[in-house]
Amino acid sequence: MRTAVSSSAIWNIKEESPGDANTFGLLLGAFGIGAVCAIFILQPLRNRFGNENTIKLCTVTVALSLVALAQSRLLFLDLFILLISGAAWMMITTTISVMVQLFVPRWVMGRAIATSTAAITLGVAFGSWGWGLIAKHEGLAMTFYYAAAALIGSLLLSRIFPIADRDASTELDERVLDDPDVQLGISGRSGPISIELLYRVDADQARDFYNLMREQQKARSRNGAYEWSLSRNLSDPEQWVERFNCPTWHDYLRLRNRRTLDDTELQKRVVALLKAPIQVNRWLDRPAGSVRLSDAVPDHGNEPLNPL
Repeated sequence: MRTAVSSSAIWNIKEESPGDANTFGLLLGAFGIGAVCAIFILQPLRNRFGNENTIKLCTVTVALSLVALAQSRLLFLDLFILLISGAAWMMITTTISVMVQLFVPRWVMGRAIATSTAAITLGVAFGSWGWGLIAKHEGLAMTFYYAAAALIGSLLLSRIFPIADRDASTELDERVLDDPDVQLGISGRSGPISIELLYRVDADQARDFYNLMREQQKARSRNGAYEWSLSRNLSDPEQWVERFNCPTWHDYLRLRNRRTLDDTELQKRVVALLKAPIQVNRWLDRPAGSVRLSDAVPDHGNEPLNPL
């Protein structure tokens, strides 16, 4: 919404203010110059106020610019307003883009950037269409007021989706884990694979352990696991079982290699609450292909497993 409002503002000003193609070029140029100049003040703002407050400040700036544009009838004033709003618009989009790259691990970076870019592009397309319909019925000035109110209202999203401060990208934990103990002849395409981890936690630490496991669920799902569950033994309250599935054996190996340093730190916090080492059981959910029906059936299960 923020991007669509800022981009379509220039087109609307052309309709409200008298002028020719040169005037329209000046308006576009002012917006672009502001966007270019923003790069020189973005980092100092982020260092002083943080990412979330920088986004809020720029959002309020764009909203006030829309109100000012709705009331302005002077070209030089329009140019000044667009200079400021262009800088604020660029700082919003740049901060969001940087945060996307810092918060996701490198193995999923391409998909995250593509998703973010697609969301911004769709926002511009649908936002321009929606605000155009409103302008057709309500007029340009009222549309600017509505858009400014929508921008101010969008600040409430920070309570649900806050933008945290981060100075370094999410790094993978490149330590090599021990090879899983596999006695059954399987291939990389064998699956689905069920993973079962048994924990023993003192009853007094149950709530802390449960909260950590909720964070663990997000990490498992992010790395490719599905059907995650956590169970507690009715006859032995100190025993907990975490279960999740992977489509194939290769997918499970990839999941093990996608650990970030944050995931490893979370795992250390879980281990600190345990009374005994974690017991890991790995199950092949569909073992029919691993057991020959007769000696005449070729055994395809003894194929070597190539490490990823």
